[in-house]
Amino acid sequence: MRAGAVQLNSTDDLDRNLSTADRLVRRAADQGAELGVLPEKWSVLGTSEQMAAAAQSLDGPCLSWARAVSRELGIDLVAGSIVERVGAIADDCFHFDG
Repeated sequence: MRAGAVQLNSTDDLDRNLSTADRLVRRAADQGAELGVLPEKWSVLGTSEQMAAAAQSLDGPCLSWARAVSRELGIDLVAGSIVERVGAIADDCFHFDG
């Protein structure tokens, strides 16, 4: 199995991070990766306040993207960790099997 360790410099700009992750995961798949692995806090990285403001639900844009791109590309994708809002703020990692 070929794995793609996707590394990016996350910021407090969720849309920018998501766009970068999409480009890099697609590049890894184009180069033969059957497994893509995003880093911890790939969706947003900033102050505690910025991260709390960017926290999202399980059906938010980042996990919805990860689920869809995994399926589209036919790869397994470990979506690092995102700041998740499930009543409280949590930091969780997710796996999608395309």
